[in-house]
Amino acid sequence: ASAATVKCPFSWVSGLSLQQNNVTWIKEYFEKQSSTWEGWELSDDEKIGFVPSTQNADGKKARMILDFTYSQKIQSITIFFMKSYGEQWENSELSIRILSDDGQKQRPLEERNILGTHSKKTSEMYTEEIILANPVDAGEKIQLEATLVGGKTFKIMGLAVCS
Repeated sequence: ASAATVKCPFSWVSGLSLQQNNVTWIKEYFEKQSSTWEGWELSDDEKIGFVPSTQNADGKKARMILDFTYSQKIQSITIFFMKSYGEQWENSELSIRILSDDGQKQRPLEERNILGTHSKKTSEMYTEEIILANPVDAGEKIQLEATLVGGKTFKIMGLAVCS
């Protein structure tokens, strides 16, 4: 019998479960899934998430590329992220690019910029769901590229890759 299809073959949301709050597990998992890992680190304050590391202060952009391949069609990717306020968060902006790779060529699927700042004096988690106009077929590689394009900081607090 084939394994049951799960709605989201990958999901990690900060604060959701004990394993998902295990900093070592999260860091190892993400680094294992990545083909590019430049200038991001896991911040383990009370709201765990990936933030640009301090050695990035020289203006180099923090960038990660995560690679996923599943035995089912992928139709959406949801990013969980923090919006905050104050000088540190001014102009905070993340660029998200989603590509597929069938082994022959890469094709860009979606591109989106997400702002990490708001005018409220709070830090809150938001979600950005990206529905793929062209779903990625089973067995094809999906690449998610996240690059800090504005401001000093951003916090990625979760990711779900779903059918």
